[in-house]
Amino acid sequence: MVDTSNNKYLIDTIDHFISGDWGADEASDESPKAVRCIRGADINSVNAQSFENVPIRYVAESSTDSKQLQAGDIIIEKSGGSPTQSTGRVAFISQKCIDRLQSVVCSNFCAAFRVKDDWNPKYVFYYIQLVYNNGIFFNFEGKTSGLRNLQLENAFKSIPIKYIDRPIQDKVVNVLDHIENEIALSNEINRNLEQVARQLYGYWFVQFDFPNEEGQPYKSSGGEMVWNDALKREIPFDWQVKKLSELANTYSGGTPQSNNPSYYDDGNIAWINSGELNEPFITATTNYITELGLQNSSAKMYPANSIIIALYGATAGKVSFLSFEACSNQAVCGIMPKDNKYTQYLRLYVSSLYDYFVRVSSGSARDNISQDTVKNTLIPCPSENTLIRDIQLMRFNGSSSTC
Repeated sequence: MVDTSNNKYLIDTIDHFISGDWGADEASDESPKAVRCIRGADINSVNAQSFENVPIRYVAESSTDSKQLQAGDIIIEKSGGSPTQSTGRVAFISQKCIDRLQSVVCSNFCAAFRVKDDWNPKYVFYYIQLVYNNGIFFNFEGKTSGLRNLQLENAFKSIPIKYIDRPIQDKVVNVLDHIENEIALSNEINRNLEQVARQLYGYWFVQFDFPNEEGQPYKSSGGEMVWNDALKREIPFDWQVKKLSELANTYSGGTPQSNNPSYYDDGNIAWINSGELNEPFITATTNYITELGLQNSSAKMYPANSIIIALYGATAGKVSFLSFEACSNQAVCGIMPKDNKYTQYLRLYVSSLYDYFVRVSSGSARDNISQDTVKNTLIPCPSENTLIRDIQLMRFNGSSSTC
């Protein structure tokens, strides 16, 4: 008989756990079976139904019998995290994931589980996402050799979940799936527009073939170029080179104490973490803090139309554009142009520096980009007439949804 009393814990939703397996780089007699292995670093992309970066590994035949995942399974990250990002991120294994990747396991820094029949697996997935976003997993972490480890069984035995009838769970999932699909569609449109904007930006402001006053490509039409020692390249004669700190104010965020409910419960101040910087435009967040949390942390408000960059974590070096007022944790740095006419130019230029930021980053376990690196980044600055005219042309061409 199924126990459907309302008072449940996460452990009560689980039929069984499935362990991870990192396998080997190459096939061998011991590890002959090719599988796709989902890591913590793949969680966001898998949830976005993007699978191309999930690595191929080789495991023993016995692993495919006991560890292979199926649609409806849930992966949870049990090792990793950071001072501002707990372990406990979850990925939902969709039928599309199985169809695309065929044989799927999770890495040994993760675990997976299958839920009981009276629970909608997507409902449990959304609930655990809520638990993660509210910072609850911070309370169930141990630390060994600098690595944070989620005390998974202890957490699942301690975190309550209210049982509701399966038909109601299904309705909740349908509503949330609809919202997620709308967000995914909006993000896809933004990504396509951003790709066009970056191509045009590169042609105009990297190759310096922006339209001159006659509408002709500047450099290709014989526009005067001069050598710049700081950038080690030629730039148009009337351009200047400035540090980013001369063009924008920069500061990072902070994290209210995770064990103080008054800093989070019923919060209405948007609070961004570095893991959210996977899209060119941020139009919403799932994380909020209270005014008290803001006052009792180093978090500061970024105005709408701020440029934000991830300083460390899996998204270090990624840049997003903030369409609403928000604050962030300390893994994010806000860039607020002092003059609005530089906003879109700086956004596109800083976005183009991902490889540079990763190259100059430091940190043994993950990339770390210092605020000083951001502030001291050299920016080639077009003449004011060029900037105003050509950014206006980019807007006219419809190449960016926010320009």
